[in-house]
Amino acid sequence: LQLFNLKTGTNESEKQTITSNMATCGIPTVTCVLLLLFMAVLYGTAHANADNSPTINQDISEGDGEMMDARFRRSARQKDAQSDKASRKGNKRGPQEKIDGNKVSAKRNGGKKKEKGKKKQAGKKSSGNAIPPGVNRKTLAFAERVGSANSQFASKVMKAIYPKIQYNTIISPLSIHTAMSMVLLGARKTTERELSLALGLRQAKVEKGQQVHKGYQTLLAMLTSVNPNVNLNIANAVFVKPNIPVEAAYRNSLISLYNATFESFNFSNAAGPEAPINDWVYNATSKKIKDLLSPGTINSLTSMVLVNALFFNASWDRPFSEGTTSMKPFNTLSQGVKDVETMETTNLFSYVNNSGAEVIELPFRGDRMAMYIILPSRSSSVDQIVEELSNTQKYGQDAADRIFRNMEPTSIHLELPKYKIESDSLKLKSSLQSLGIKEAFSDKADLSGISSVDLSIDDVIHKAFIDVNERGTEASAATAALLTRRSRPTVKSTDVKVDRPFVFAIRDKPTKAVLFVGAFVGQTS
Repeated sequence: LQLFNLKTGTNESEKQTITSNMATCGIPTVTCVLLLLFMAVLYGTAHANADNSPTINQDISEGDGEMMDARFRRSARQKDAQSDKASRKGNKRGPQEKIDGNKVSAKRNGGKKKEKGKKKQAGKKSSGNAIPPGVNRKTLAFAERVGSANSQFASKVMKAIYPKIQYNTIISPLSIHTAMSMVLLGARKTTERELSLALGLRQAKVEKGQQVHKGYQTLLAMLTSVNPNVNLNIANAVFVKPNIPVEAAYRNSLISLYNATFESFNFSNAAGPEAPINDWVYNATSKKIKDLLSPGTINSLTSMVLVNALFFNASWDRPFSEGTTSMKPFNTLSQGVKDVETMETTNLFSYVNNSGAEVIELPFRGDRMAMYIILPSRSSSVDQIVEELSNTQKYGQDAADRIFRNMEPTSIHLELPKYKIESDSLKLKSSLQSLGIKEAFSDKADLSGISSVDLSIDDVIHKAFIDVNERGTEASAATAALLTRRSRPTVKSTDVKVDRPFVFAIRDKPTKAVLFVGAFVGQTS
């Protein structure tokens, strides 16, 4: 500043005053001038590099490149600002605070409120409750309603398939629900209404237009992006006979909303038309589900097979010690007392004793999904528990919620059988008809949204598998809907010994979606 004034002084008295001030500042005048010139050269070089640099180093990631570019643009805007007000606005940050490229973007898009929103969403993702990108609150609400509908469907379909439990059972309500929702996408009129009601979607108020399917798209994305500790794979496929036309809108919607693939089957396959479908299921379930469709399942009238496959593998948040597993007595349903491998641990679990049953929550890593062990009292039974679970009247009155209500952290010494269950290929036609899906299985079926050819559901075939051990749980399931061309047609402490038949369920806590449900009674079919 002194040098500048010296250059532009207008009279001798001013120059003498400035020279006098410079002489008394404690630094020789020549040194002062040289320092100022040196700083000017440095500033000019840096400014030229910033303004004229054509590219950003290739080693910088795309995100970092955007951040650096934002910084350069920001500094240019500040440099060119003409008013004092704009200058003060651009310098609100403290002297120690760095410029963040994301903050710059947030300011461009409406200020700090958006930045806070981003931080909150990022926090949710890191905790395992991932919200897929591009999902708004309305779609998220639909997804939660679809999950709640699935929860109610789970207990009802369990009761329909097993009106009286006689042996170890396992089904995947989510797999069945997804396969039937894929049929619903192409159903019309009464056929659509029956499917929507039986699947619990009308009660959940997500029955209109694309609400169900957009909700399903979000639900599946949320479930499969839980956290790296949970391996959940959900796959959908449609196998079509080569000469059957598929409506373009239906094909495109299945691909975009259900991430489905389209394949073909034909009778010229030496291994039978079922072979490519069974191979697909085998691979999609990590080789756990074999031969979903037995030879002869597909006949000359079969036009299309919609398939859902689900594979789940997760470690316990609080694993059992393999060293404590031993043979212990188990009171089977009808075969007396047997010794079974029993795991043992003492830990803090959510627990409640109500509705004639003890309920224990065994969380998987990430604490979003959990297995629930529902142990009937000695005066109750697994059939009574399933009956209680299926006793729902309308959306918002989920019996599962009533049973899981008031769970509290409790120090538990737990003894739990180590078990593995694989179901047979179950034909679900009569069970689904008992839930109200009738027209879809008849000559009156209106599936015109799928194809111009008259179609109806021939049968729905389901198979599931579960393996529960000291480290965690591995489970898988597959469902196939066969569409046929019509020929004119507070911390407490307690001991819990799971030494008698019990019901189990694997559930996603935020959405309430039930992935698997079954019963262990100590005996196989």
